[in-house]
Amino acid sequence: RSAESGVVAQMINDRCARVRDSCGPLLAFLRFNMWAQARAILDYFYDATRLLNRVPDEVPLDLDFSSLADVTTDWSTVEVPDSEVPSWVILQHFWYWRVTHDSALIRAHWPLLDACLKKQKRGIDNLMTFHGDEPWMHGALDSVFPGRVQDDSYLIADDASRDRRAYSFSSGVLFLVCLHAFADLVNGLDREANPEHWAKGKPDHPPGERYTTRAFAIMADLERRYWMEDEKRFAPALSPVTLEPHRAP
Repeated sequence: RSAESGVVAQMINDRCARVRDSCGPLLAFLRFNMWAQARAILDYFYDATRLLNRVPDEVPLDLDFSSLADVTTDWSTVEVPDSEVPSWVILQHFWYWRVTHDSALIRAHWPLLDACLKKQKRGIDNLMTFHGDEPWMHGALDSVFPGRVQDDSYLIADDASRDRRAYSFSSGVLFLVCLHAFADLVNGLDREANPEHWAKGKPDHPPGERYTTRAFAIMADLERRYWMEDEKRFAPALSPVTLEPHRAP
């Protein structure tokens, strides 16, 4: 953990922090009531997004945020990855809020969370692509070929340079979980702002209901597209060209 910035590098020789790799440290801090340390991770990536005008997957440990003091961020111009990383940003904030009930941080970071939800790209039947940097794709898997896996194994098809990034089951599930998290966040903020509406329990139609409704529709799409009945399992990916399921181990 960087004492100056508060973010955590995944290895001692790293000079950067990654959104995906921050899940473990964040959950550990929350488990042991180290709430300030957990918040520092969220604050750093929030400020990094404002500084870079994009939601980053990886950032240096020593970014200088002094230039942000008098800057108002135009969140409509902030670039957001098509999938996966924005979902982790949302879930990390949700985990933090579930433990701390720190609504002030959620309200302060709401433009980031809103952008991470709304700017992810969904195609036909809510299909979502891989981010492209997942550790089980490309380089990380190349190291196990050819002698450490069976002969009928194949890498997931992916060619972003030709706009042919495979559709990802994991990206879709992450987004689905984020919708449920968003519903809880919206309801929690409303319960705090309008306690009279919750005095007799959960309202019939709470403000987060629209996210839950969308989540059930996406759940049905995921099952229809990825479930392989003959193998009784979900495919990890779909071809970006034919939409056929990736069946290899």
